[in-house]
Amino acid sequence: MKILSLFKKNIILQLRDYWALLITVSLGPFFVVIYWLITAGFPSYYNVLVVNNDKGISESGTYYGKAFIDMCNTEKRILETMHIKLITSVDSGKTILKKRDADAMLMLSEDFSRSIQNSIDTLAKEKSIPEVYFFGEKSNTRYLVGVITSFTAMDGFIKYLTKAKEPWKMTETFIDEEKIKRSDFEMQIPGIFILSVIMLLFSAGMLIIRDVEDKSINRLKLTKMTVFDYVSGVTLTQILVGIVSVISTYILATVFGFRSLGSVISVVLVCITAFLGIIGITFIVVSYCKNATIFVIAGQIPLFILIFFSGAMLPIPRNAMLTISGNGICWNDFLPVGMSVTSLNGIFNDGKSVFELQFQLFWSILISAIYLFIGLYLFNKKHLRLNS
Repeated sequence: MKILSLFKKNIILQLRDYWALLITVSLGPFFVVIYWLITAGFPSYYNVLVVNNDKGISESGTYYGKAFIDMCNTEKRILETMHIKLITSVDSGKTILKKRDADAMLMLSEDFSRSIQNSIDTLAKEKSIPEVYFFGEKSNTRYLVGVITSFTAMDGFIKYLTKAKEPWKMTETFIDEEKIKRSDFEMQIPGIFILSVIMLLFSAGMLIIRDVEDKSINRLKLTKMTVFDYVSGVTLTQILVGIVSVISTYILATVFGFRSLGSVISVVLVCITAFLGIIGITFIVVSYCKNATIFVIAGQIPLFILIFFSGAMLPIPRNAMLTISGNGICWNDFLPVGMSVTSLNGIFNDGKSVFELQFQLFWSILISAIYLFIGLYLFNKKHLRLNS
């Protein structure tokens, strides 16, 4: 019967440690809801851009490029998996792909119809096979399926016409590797930078919670300290810690072969805007904690959210909820490091400066300021209780 007594005791102790119990029980359902929110807004088909440069065969009036597009727009089987959109140039398509407003792009060459006809005509003097160009971002998870879908449609179309086993050639270009080809190691570095920013949550949190736990904050309130004084001291300290972390990460990544087309100053400035939001989240969590143990447990919730759903460590498909000045805003951009991921990719892969990332910086500052304001309000209400 001692088993029942011990079982009862452990149940009571588990209920008393409600933070750990809550996190353990709710984490699985929470991730289910979050991933449902991520994928719920996505269509069941893939958006593919088409640049039709095909000039056709004027003598016979044959335009296989147009025939392929018509097939994609009418075949029910294709429409269930792929929707195509005609555009005029590859450059405009690359811009759309980088904004993740489309999943893949294919370009039909000027001699697309003539090369297919030559493959069909056994008497043709000049044998040539059609060449189709595919474009996409290697880091975009939807591109991987989008390019397979469009490849399958093109392969079936040309094989039907030519009756050949290997009737055409595919040329693939990753637009995020046009300026510099990345290794698998280098592809992970932007996420590691964001991880170093996120970990400021515990550095700042332990600094603040110690003031609460050992009553130092009560002694500080006896002075003429204001909310601004306390927050400025914490924020400046953590920004300094964060800068050291980011620079050391940059140096070590460079030693191991990472290459950046942008400057380290731009990287630091982007990370500083994220620091403010992380510090704001820290104040929010600390507001509901009385000691370091509770903070470490409660801090796991924002830590999991920031790591898994910001797009830092795991690629998250971007599904724009709204558009501001031509820039799509996704749900994870409402996290303080969400837009920073996009900014760092622009700096590392395209060599952009902070002046070319004005909207991203403005958005990051706005979101971080909101988190910081909420955090300061709650912290002052729960712990500081100062009037100014």
